[in-house]
Amino acid sequence: MQCFSCKNKVLFIFNTRDYVSGEYFKIYRCKVCHIDFPDPRPSLVDKFYPKRYREYPYFIKIIFNIFYYNIAKNINSYFGYKKKNLIEIGCGNGFILNKFKNLGWEVCGTERNVEVRKNNLLNISNKNLSSFKDNSFDLIFLNNSFEHIYSFNELLLDFKRKLKKNGYLILNVPSINSFQYRIGRGFWFHLDVPRHLQIFDDKFFLKFSKKYNFEISINQSIGIFWEFYGWFQTLNNKFFNNQNLFFQSLTNFKKLKRYFFLGIAQFLILSIPSFLLTIYCFLFNKGSIKNFVLIKN
Repeated sequence: MQCFSCKNKVLFIFNTRDYVSGEYFKIYRCKVCHIDFPDPRPSLVDKFYPKRYREYPYFIKIIFNIFYYNIAKNINSYFGYKKKNLIEIGCGNGFILNKFKNLGWEVCGTERNVEVRKNNLLNISNKNLSSFKDNSFDLIFLNNSFEHIYSFNELLLDFKRKLKKNGYLILNVPSINSFQYRIGRGFWFHLDVPRHLQIFDDKFFLKFSKKYNFEISINQSIGIFWEFYGWFQTLNNKFFNNQNLFFQSLTNFKKLKRYFFLGIAQFLILSIPSFLLTIYCFLFNKGSIKNFVLIKN
C-alpha cells in the first residue's frame, strides 16, 4: 500500500467504520507525510455527509458562540488596532467570520456548499486560495477544515504566497498525537472518516514551517468542552458500541430520542473518567484538537 500523496510505503494501523454510511475503512499512516488517512479514499465525499451535518441544538450553539467569540478576540489581540484582513478556508456558514467582522476586520471566506456561498455580506465564495493576489492577507484561518480538503498539499505554497510578511497562518485540526486517539483508535469521535480525509501529526507542521520559512508560535490543545465530550463519546463508542448515536441524537432527536436518553444514563457512568482524562490531556498538551499559530518570516 502506497501513500496517495508521496507514494511511499505506508503502515496499516486499524479498521474503522463510518457511523453515517456504515461503510468500513482501513486507516494507514505515512511517516513521510506525517498523516493518517482512510482507504479507500472517496472520490466524492459529499455522500458521506449527513443531511443535518453541524446542525446543532440551541445549547450547543450557545457554547459555540462563546467559544468562537473568544477565538476571534484572542487572534485579534495579535494585531493591535491596525486595519487588517483575513480569509477563512472552509468557513461554513460564516459564523466565525462574522465575529471577526464585528471586531473591525475585512473578511472573506471560501466554502464549497452552494447555499452557504449566498452570504455576500461576508464575501463567501467557492474561489480557490490560489486565485487571490499574492501578499494580500494578514491572516489565513482554517478552523477544523484542513482535514476535509482533498488537495491539502497544494495549499501549502499558497499559504506562503498569499500571506503578507509577518502574516499569521492559524489552523485548528484533529491531532494524531492526542491521547484520545491513542486510546480510541477506530472508535475515536474526532476520527470522523471519511469526511476527515487526513489527520495530522505535529511533525507535519514542523516540516512545513521549515520548508516554507514559517515560525511556529503556538502548538497547543484547545476546546476543553469538545475534549470532554470527545472522551465521553469515544469511551461510549468503545465500550458500548454506540457508533456516535448519542451525538446523532442531538441533531435528530425525534428519530433517535431513545439513544439520547440512553446516552444520558451512560453519561452518568463515563462523566468522571472523561473529566479526569480531559484534565490530563490539557496538562500534557495531548488534546484531540490542536491549535497551530504560524508566522510568515
